[in-house]
Amino acid sequence: MNPIQIIEAGAARNLLDYVQAFQLWTPKPAASAMPCAGGLAAYTGPDSPLTTVKGAGPEIQESEIDAAELFFRRNHARQVIFECAPWLTEATVERLTRRGYTVAGTEVVVAAALPCAVEATVHSPVELTQDDWARVFTAAFALPAEGIWPLLARMAWRLPGAVNLGVVDADGQVMGCAQLAPAGEIAVLGNDGTLPAARGQGVQTALIRERLRRAMASEMQWAVAEVAGGSSSEKNYLRCGFERVYVRTSWKKEVDSAQRTK
Repeated sequence: MNPIQIIEAGAARNLLDYVQAFQLWTPKPAASAMPCAGGLAAYTGPDSPLTTVKGAGPEIQESEIDAAELFFRRNHARQVIFECAPWLTEATVERLTRRGYTVAGTEVVVAAALPCAVEATVHSPVELTQDDWARVFTAAFALPAEGIWPLLARMAWRLPGAVNLGVVDADGQVMGCAQLAPAGEIAVLGNDGTLPAARGQGVQTALIRERLRRAMASEMQWAVAEVAGGSSSEKNYLRCGFERVYVRTSWKKEVDSAQRTK
């Protein structure tokens, strides 16, 4: 398998882990998933960023788009999203475009082959409790205190094998958080958040390097993260030895409310 195949398979595995965490730990929303075009279609609530398709292959057939749209309609989703690597065939792009899908955004996938050299940092990350994790995650991004985001933070903490880290200052206050979640042979590095007052102090860099150490200790082959292009997060990952691998594109189509069925 080439790196894109490995990373996309890991993204689908990570998405399935979220769905299973929802199913195990909370009755609402009623999370569900199904195989889709070589990847996974997942529903974790109408407002969840994890109500999406990840890991789809280069060729997405009409029947697979039909199945995905039916899956999301039956779950009363407001939209159908395919998050795709830059390997889509011209025929697939034509199908999506003809059916009303438009590009809704992109994210940069960065990765580091393991093992790799890891420099020392001024901070020593520690593992966080679920309450501290959820509180810092939502505060770092100024997210609502109710609704899907606090729930997503708690479900992230419960992912199988996840390592949920934070950096604590001299007064015992958590400055930022981040996670390592195993997905096959890759370590998914995500949910990086630093409180506004603590930014520019090397918090994320310390968390990246600690997760690299832990990924290597678990003998994983790749460390992977998804970042906004040109963001401080991308710059921090690149400084820690990651490289841009590709840009993932989100194709979105709104679901007419009259078409949402059980």
